[in-house]
Amino acid sequence: MPPPVRRGCLDALLSAHPLGNNRAYSAARLFALRDYCEATSRVRVLLVCILFCIPSISAIVLLDVVPLQDPADGWRANKTYWWRLSVHIFLVCSTVLMKAQVVIPQVPFTAKRIAAIAVLTASGFIGVVVLIARFWRFPIPFVFTISGLPYMIVMNTLVVITLGPSNRKDLATYFRFSLGVGVETTMVIVYPVYNAIFVSLDGSVQLAFVLLLPVIKYSFKYVVARMHRGDTDLIPSISSSVDIFDALYMTKCMQSGSTLLVGFAIIGVDLLQNAVAIVRLDRQTRKVRELLAKARTGGDNDNVARGLLPWMFSQLETSRTSSVASSDAIRECAILLHESEVVVVVEFIETAVPVIYVAYLTLLFYLPNAKYYQDMQGFTEAQLRRVVTNILIYAGLELLSLLHISHSFKRHFG
Repeated sequence: MPPPVRRGCLDALLSAHPLGNNRAYSAARLFALRDYCEATSRVRVLLVCILFCIPSISAIVLLDVVPLQDPADGWRANKTYWWRLSVHIFLVCSTVLMKAQVVIPQVPFTAKRIAAIAVLTASGFIGVVVLIARFWRFPIPFVFTISGLPYMIVMNTLVVITLGPSNRKDLATYFRFSLGVGVETTMVIVYPVYNAIFVSLDGSVQLAFVLLLPVIKYSFKYVVARMHRGDTDLIPSISSSVDIFDALYMTKCMQSGSTLLVGFAIIGVDLLQNAVAIVRLDRQTRKVRELLAKARTGGDNDNVARGLLPWMFSQLETSRTSSVASSDAIRECAILLHESEVVVVVEFIETAVPVIYVAYLTLLFYLPNAKYYQDMQGFTEAQLRRVVTNILIYAGLELLSLLHISHSFKRHFG
């Protein structure tokens, strides 16, 4: 059967029955996974996992290499501050619009349009922030929290002008995407406020406040998923921004925790979430195995013995999905693959973010701008070693969890 026909049959199969609250891989995602597994070496995958953070961390460090002027000299004298804020907003805006290229490819965001919108957004944003500094105070506390709304207004206005006010279809698609970005932008408000409150607390109260982090995380993930409910294949990557914020501020809590018990509580809360995710995946895997036991024929035994993916790919190649049990097994496999991707993305982020934060914190400690960061004021080398050790222990536990899940997936999927 030609590939387009097989894909059409699989699309029909995956949409034949309601999946309830479960999300599943689409036919396109399944074929893309198969092609990726066949064409990509493990070395390339490993290099991507290691090198993906180099551009972003390099940009952040380079911004801090240039010494800032004394804030006491006023906003007019702090030219370096305005320059680095402009670069920061340019990068953020470019990232948002490049994300739009992936999520809504039908909207024509070319490289030139993205660059133009990003430059003008940065200019407009700086104009607004300069006015705030001029008529209120400098430095502006929680500058990104306060100026988040003006940023969204400036960027969206420029998008309307660029795409054309008469292009209603593309604008409607973009604004649906923009609402989701707006929800993610509120994390810039919620998480810094959470951290500010956390730092001001002490002892048992701080310990109890740690339990609020998972509530914030899953609330944001639920809302983001609802905003992008038509993009099931992209949900893991779209909601990864929530996981990045959560991992970053969990790491910052590790840094500023008042007692060792608070650090253990943070690790415990995270490991409990990981355990729940693993149990859920094991339950789904058992369900798939039970369906496979009913569905497989003599010719399927070799593929099933090698893992779920070889069996699924053999079904895609031959389109042997006539039996009800076989169809149910494929649908449950598609659900399992989606859930597995979500868990792997979260585990990878929770392993990588602490390591990246430690690298940045160590570099920042020796840069002249460290004295302007609240978390770094009065920070000694002994404190740095203690914080780095605690965070790396946390990252090591996350790595063990990731390796356990990787081994489990290898055993189940083949």
